Amino acid sequence: METYYCDAGKPVPGAFEVTLNNLREIASTSYYNVPRGFALLLDALEADAGLAATFFSRLRLICNAGAALPGAARHRLQALVARYAPEHEIAIISSWGTTETAPLATGAWGDPPPEFDSIGVPMPGVTIKLAPDGDRYEILRERPERHAGLLA
Repeated sequence: METYYCDAGKPVPGAFEVTLNNLREIASTSYYNVPRGFALLLDALEADAGLAATFFSRLRLICNAGAALPGAARHRLQALVARYAPEHEIAIISSWGTTETAPLATGAWGDPPPEFDSIGVPMPGVTIKLAPDGDRYEILRERPERHAGLLA
């Protein structure tokens, strides 16, 4: 049986301390956050060896979501994994999704090159379309089991 912990912390200065206090008490096997949350977490892990030791002691999966994790942040994270968890593998993945398409519409995993900065490729059964929106693109997605016709 698995146990999930959700805390009241938010990835903003002043509110992230709630998350850090929980991470000092509970050694998770998986951790999910957005790039801003990882930026705050990395600063804390690099400054607090005790927090880092607890955080990485049981961890097996790190998932970044919402936007691509910047390459510099990924390298900092990989350096911390090498320092605090050399005896076990920790998968670092990036993903993108929405409530409407379930939590995962795209995914990226593996050992990316230094310039890797991506939310990945569509997961099986997901169709992605890039639609022009001014000087940017909007991602449109469709999954067979959720909201059929989103691309139409």
